[in-house]
Amino acid sequence: MLLAWGADRQLLAQKRAELQGLWPETLTDQLHRQIAQRALVALASGASTTQIPWRDACHHFAEALSQALDPPRAAVVLLDELIRRGILRSDVANRVSFSITLFRSIFTLCSLSAVPRRS
Repeated sequence: MLLAWGADRQLLAQKRAELQGLWPETLTDQLHRQIAQRALVALASGASTTQIPWRDACHHFAEALSQALDPPRAAVVLLDELIRRGILRSDVANRVSFSITLFRSIFTLCSLSAVPRRS
């Protein structure tokens, strides 16, 4: 739902177009949501604290966006977009965190559900 917020805003449309230029295939709404979810799951599962440095957040995003033509640049673009949408936030110390703790819990659970269970 939050990924659809602000879709009419010019700045977010520019970010989406910038991400499209870094992605090897057409960036449909569904693919955009999948990419964002994959990056958010990587961030939630890779962060050991509730706030992590911007650089580390970019690293987690870049790993999740390995299909991009330039994963580090795609990570910066998507991270900035998700901050502007209000899903993530960045403070004056340049640390990134989920804007609502529940978001982090949801994406952490998504990462756990992807882990194969032992029989």
